[in-house]
Amino acid sequence: MNSASLAFIWSFWYNRAMERTSIAPDRRSFERSGRPWFYLADTAWSGVTNPADDEWERYLDHRAEQGFTAIQINLLPQWDRSLSPLAVHPFARSSQGYDFTAPASEYFAAASNRLAAVADRGMVPAVVLLWCNYVPDTWASARRPEDVIPEEALDGYLRLAVRCARDHAPVYLVSGDTDFPSPRSIAYYRTGLRIVKDLDPDGLTTLHIKGALHEIPDELLTADELDFYSFQSGHGKDHWDTAGALARVFREKRPARPIINSEPCYEGIGVGQSGGRFTAKQVRLAAWQAVLGGANAGVAYGAHGIWSWHRPGLGFGSAGFWGAPFAWEDALRFEGADDYAFLRRLALDLIPQGLEPMEADALPPSACAGRTPDGTVLIYLPDACDLPLVDELGGLSWTRWDLESRTPLTVRIVETEGTRLLWKGCRNGDSLLVGKPS
Repeated sequence: MNSASLAFIWSFWYNRAMERTSIAPDRRSFERSGRPWFYLADTAWSGVTNPADDEWERYLDHRAEQGFTAIQINLLPQWDRSLSPLAVHPFARSSQGYDFTAPASEYFAAASNRLAAVADRGMVPAVVLLWCNYVPDTWASARRPEDVIPEEALDGYLRLAVRCARDHAPVYLVSGDTDFPSPRSIAYYRTGLRIVKDLDPDGLTTLHIKGALHEIPDELLTADELDFYSFQSGHGKDHWDTAGALARVFREKRPARPIINSEPCYEGIGVGQSGGRFTAKQVRLAAWQAVLGGANAGVAYGAHGIWSWHRPGLGFGSAGFWGAPFAWEDALRFEGADDYAFLRRLALDLIPQGLEPMEADALPPSACAGRTPDGTVLIYLPDACDLPLVDELGGLSWTRWDLESRTPLTVRIVETEGTRLLWKGCRNGDSLLVGKPS
């Protein structure tokens, strides 16, 4: 093979790898290579520090095969990750903590390789730059004050972080699990947004915020450098109400931007201190509530054991609250991940141009609905029920999907006491109804 052919092949693969995610003309969704792109992320916050190289490769192969389009990863050590036999640190350490003016070049080289492995599989690295324990005055920095990056070291770290990530066509979660308690904390995130756009103008940015939070300071909300909205419906027992409610709140924010739920409840995680663990159905419910509530640009999945990268026999500091994680290799095969991948396929097929949340009096509690620009109605039903075809639900041609088995169901319309009903079917589970204009 001659040098010209090698140059062409290199150029082809380089340009393909550097395809960037962009904002679609509707300002509510994403595109990639001119086609609709749905943000379906898996949550691997501890992916830089905890997995061995071969583990990371196997994990990414599995998620790519399932159809995930992004991996959420913290560039710095996740403060509440599981213990690991690997000793990797981004900065020189002392008994007082990290020296943020002395970065470890081998750490950031390894981090870059981890992000490259994501991009090589056609997925987008969604990179957290400043988890809140590294930012002054936040709820997590109050617990771990030794983690706070001094103001004089912030610019240098952020420039190093963006240079580490930018060659892998990432999107940037500039904050991680944060609140905004003070002007000083807000200034840190404002600096992060500015430096991302200075060094990687095509990299999209968002703020990953604390669970159930929806207030964002005006200087961040209206910043030109902020590209899309993220909220966290979180891991509380009322997660299904929170996911839809937050989506609707963010739908009203201005300027209009794409919206994602970047942290619904994790499958297998403990339900706070109230007992029990989230099931695949509960995780599905949070996703559909968010998407039909207006966060139709994407959702993130999480498995309790992947995000912290847990190995049996090693510790996890928050087990008393969230429950002990599953081994990462077991969590990797939870059913909910396939459910989310199925949601993505349906979303790309049914709502490539987005939708608006809608109210319908006939819907039972915890059901939700949205309408696309062409008049298609999507309804998520958490349980089997007969649905009255009244008002805006009449005159449509219906299909139904069983979301546990991810298969189509027979649709029948019956009439009872003068009311036309969409029959509940024979399966007692959650389903998606799709009504298209006749």
